[in-house]
Amino acid sequence: ILGIVLSGRVPEGRPLLFYFSFSFSLLLSALMVNVGLQQIGIDLSWSIALAKTWCSHAEWIRLDTAPFSSLTRDCGALLGLGLAEYWKPNGWSLPWAPRALSLAFSSMGLYHVNRLPLPVQPQGLFYSLFF
Repeated sequence: ILGIVLSGRVPEGRPLLFYFSFSFSLLLSALMVNVGLQQIGIDLSWSIALAKTWCSHAEWIRLDTAPFSSLTRDCGALLGLGLAEYWKPNGWSLPWAPRALSLAFSSMGLYHVNRLPLPVQPQGLFYSLFF
């Protein structure tokens, strides 16, 4: 239902600056809210600390399950979709064989990239790679 409602509101034909500014403003506002709430003593990652305390397998709890990491991932996806819309608005007119080969290579590449562990300790590096 949400897809039907929002189908008429797809921002087609917008400049690339629109996608950059929208993605980075969303990320910056979330970062400011996160830092502001930490300054007044509210920890948004309280569930991570609680899960590490009570979970029998603490190694199952990862930083990518935090709410802020999902927001950074969504901002990166929004920027990627904007770049795809800007660079090729009408899509590619390739035959099915090169498209299938491209799909297979990109799937294998993404599989191997996702197998690499992200560095957790400098959280800025983690979130920038997660973006």
